[in-house]
Amino acid sequence: MDLRSTHFILTRFNVRGRYYRGDPGDEWLRRRLELFARYTLPSFRAQSVRDFRWLVLIDSESPHWFRAKLAELSLGSYEVVEVEGAFDALAAGRIVRERLATPFVLTTRVDNDDAVARDFVETIQRAAVSPEQRFINLVDGAQLGPKGVYQRPYTQNPFITLVEGARNQLPATVFVKRHFEASKYAPVLNLRSSHPMWLQVVHGGNVLTELVGLRMKARRLTPWFGCEIPCGDGPFEFALDFTLGAARIAGRLVGGPHRLVELGRALAARPAQRL
Repeated sequence: MDLRSTHFILTRFNVRGRYYRGDPGDEWLRRRLELFARYTLPSFRAQSVRDFRWLVLIDSESPHWFRAKLAELSLGSYEVVEVEGAFDALAAGRIVRERLATPFVLTTRVDNDDAVARDFVETIQRAAVSPEQRFINLVDGAQLGPKGVYQRPYTQNPFITLVEGARNQLPATVFVKRHFEASKYAPVLNLRSSHPMWLQVVHGGNVLTELVGLRMKARRLTPWFGCEIPCGDGPFEFALDFTLGAARIAGRLVGGPHRLVELGRALAARPAQRL
């Protein structure tokens, strides 16, 4: 049986869809490009393996200056793909299918303002040893907020991967379901790791992301990420923020039973290194 596969990283910019139906404007694009260049791009250039294809998806009506800047930043790291009209799973499937020459495919979603650990891709590929259709989710992550870094285990995070066969069909791709609904489509393999595998950058522009993790020392992250991470962890400020964060998390768990279920799933995840 031919088990060869191709791994695609899919990063959306200004494509139109559920949350972004029109032109976001030059100011939004410039801010996202800054975050992309600071966090996302260096983290993929630092990957421990290179056997993947990174597709950066943009709207076909994007301004010229934006296209030029993406081309300037690329240096061969990614392929810019223009999307006409609304972007959805069908559009993603067509884009992947046009570039696919193997019977199996992995698609991983990563946002344009986030970062991943140096061994993020390698860990996913090591886990994708079976052709069985399923999602792979690296549970352990972190968030970067204005004050510092916060530990964030999450079994429904937006860094999820779909493994599937695509010999005679259009790939469903990781966008077949929203990341928190993945289990409605296929089984989810949740994997723990000894360090955070992904970093969400929480800023004023990502209205769908809230800071919910527990404060951690930034120096625990820096060896694992190829991007620069601020390390200003004053002892008093850190202790206060840690205490407030613990109280906030306790309140969320008490007020939302579904969050206890999520915590249980995270704790029950299999260690990635034992695969």
